[in-house]
Amino acid sequence: MSDGDMERLCAAIASGRSSAYDIELLLVSGDFSVNSQLNEVCSNGYTPLSLACKLNRAGIVHLLLQRGATPNKPSVYYNKYPLHYACDHSDGNLDVVGMLLAVGAQPNIQDEDGNTPLHLACTESNVSVVKTLLEAGADVKLADIDDETPLVRACFAKSVELVDLLLKAGSDPNYPEGRPLEIVVRAPSLESLKLLIAAGGDVSRNTYLSFASEHNYLDMMKVLRNYGAEVNGTGRLGLTALHHACISQESTVDAVRLLLLWGSNPNLATSAGDTPLLFACQSFALEKVRLLLSYGADVNQADGAALSPLVAALTTRRPMRTDTSYLTLIQLLLAAGARLSAATLERLKVLIVYLQSSNSDKEELFQLLYQHTSAPSSLQGQCRAVIRNRLPSNKDMKLQTLPLPNSVMSFLQFSDVPGCGYTQ
Repeated sequence: MSDGDMERLCAAIASGRSSAYDIELLLVSGDFSVNSQLNEVCSNGYTPLSLACKLNRAGIVHLLLQRGATPNKPSVYYNKYPLHYACDHSDGNLDVVGMLLAVGAQPNIQDEDGNTPLHLACTESNVSVVKTLLEAGADVKLADIDDETPLVRACFAKSVELVDLLLKAGSDPNYPEGRPLEIVVRAPSLESLKLLIAAGGDVSRNTYLSFASEHNYLDMMKVLRNYGAEVNGTGRLGLTALHHACISQESTVDAVRLLLLWGSNPNLATSAGDTPLLFACQSFALEKVRLLLSYGADVNQADGAALSPLVAALTTRRPMRTDTSYLTLIQLLLAAGARLSAATLERLKVLIVYLQSSNSDKEELFQLLYQHTSAPSSLQGQCRAVIRNRLPSNKDMKLQTLPLPNSVMSFLQFSDVPGCGYTQ
């Protein structure tokens, strides 16, 4: 056999137009040796068998194996074997995989990147091939150079069936460093999460509940909490799940409410001193602010730069809302006892002037702030702040149990601030 014969053979396979009969004619005319020449690497870097597997040409694979092609000779590129190429398809490749395994292909062989055939089949969500590989002895615990196991690939592929198969075959739901759990929380895949937990997945890491809270995955939050997620656990920069829920535009007040009901601390500060209330004020999230105040958030707790929630709301560089929600937020903070000195207001004037809003809105805001700084709070307002501060968490619910006239009850629950009165 000449080099030209090998190149013609590889070109015929690569074209995708040659039948098994055409390839057989080339093999006969080229007088290929059974034991050596058929397993040489072509100039394109592939062996004939690898090329046929890559293109999923079952008839040609069968012919080459009959002629003596070995399934355990790698190609040049990434040290991939025929079985790697055969498994790198989403469907229609079960026959090719079966033929290779039947003649001794190694199910746990790794390529240059550490991929086993099982890694590739999981990436392609190919359930039938995964089952075949597992039956052939594929090791579910082998990791690639990025420390990813086949289970990690199945989680990325969002395949609940594959996750179930691999866990039953002995995959570690926590390896590496909780990544399978993190992936299914981010996906999100509630069913896969339940499977991982049932197999021993540890959900106590802060990352999971924080991400679910940030993206308003309420059902996932409940599952994580039920199986031991730490509500006040801190992650990067000291953020809790409540911080993430308060700063996120995607998260709703329902996520915040769940966290507070579970005992999340509304006054826990990040490493920079930021509280959930400060984040909610920066996001102009009126409902979240109202709820945080009900659960005991300190309206005057400042961050490391001496920025209070009120000052944060006044200085955040965002367009001022065209409706009344921005003014309502400021009114609510003041009614809850937020402090603002005349000197601080003077320093803030320039920033407030540049808010993207109508002059009438700015005038109303200035009037509200000047009135607050130039005159002492009313006795009613001071009494409200004192009474609410004395009440335990979920203050508005606790107020309902007190023998108070309706008018007093309503005032204590901020009925004088438009849209902020308590509703069950």
